[in-house]
Amino acid sequence: MIGFGHTSTGVLIGIGAIQFLPEKISTPTQIFIVSLLGVISHYITDFIPHGHYAIDPEKLTKKSLALFTLDTLGVAMFFLLIALYKYGLTSSFWLIAFAITGAQLPDVWQGINKLTRIKQNTITRFESYLHSKIAHWHNPPNTPIPGGGRPWSKADIWQISIFMFALWSVLFIG
Repeated sequence: MIGFGHTSTGVLIGIGAIQFLPEKISTPTQIFIVSLLGVISHYITDFIPHGHYAIDPEKLTKKSLALFTLDTLGVAMFFLLIALYKYGLTSSFWLIAFAITGAQLPDVWQGINKLTRIKQNTITRFESYLHSKIAHWHNPPNTPIPGGGRPWSKADIWQISIFMFALWSVLFIG
């Protein structure tokens, strides 16, 4: 799944928390819950067959870096600015922000792990296996996408649908 899909899923988790988590649960506990749900949502949405951009992390160009930045930080900032305007710096804003962070965290971890070549241990190997082999079970063995993955196609309309639903939710619910 590409960044805006995970970000949008995080927004939906945050909006759901605003609507359904009891107020008697402390804000730090709510933040922990949405962060954890964001991480879990990442693996669930990655399990659904989906396409990726053809970006080679080993050979970043200005164009690919701009696309990556827009897809991840740009979309997250877009939603966070809407949430900030709507909720101010209240717990509702922070629930959305931490849900987005949780939903993006596995890809951030994977990127750090691949680009910095951190020392592998049981946890890093397990996460890599979970992310690359289990969640991305649908990646073809001989993919044209650098680093693996399915090419982006019309079948990925569901990712755009999640974005549109998240946009509608942050604007009109809560």
